[in-house]
Amino acid sequence: MLSSQPANDYLQSYEAYIRDFKTAYQAMREGDMTKYQAVIDGAKELQKKSQKLSGELSPEEQQRFANYLNKKAAELSQFASQQH
Repeated sequence: MLSSQPANDYLQSYEAYIRDFKTAYQAMREGDMTKYQAVIDGAKELQKKSQKLSGELSPEEQQRFANYLNKKAAELSQFASQQH
């Protein structure tokens, strides 16, 4: 939990995005592209939210936030590589 409510909201949105990404990725592998656009839209929304966060976090929290995002990026990468 971070001291900034917008940052905490972002983390919740990011968790939801990861779940949606995994669902869409599985569906896409089965030929269903309908969920893909929602994932693209979610990524765009996350990008907008992340731009609004600058200045919201202390240096320590910025590091924790970055570590969290790096961990989740590694999880997504591992998920995608296991699907082949």
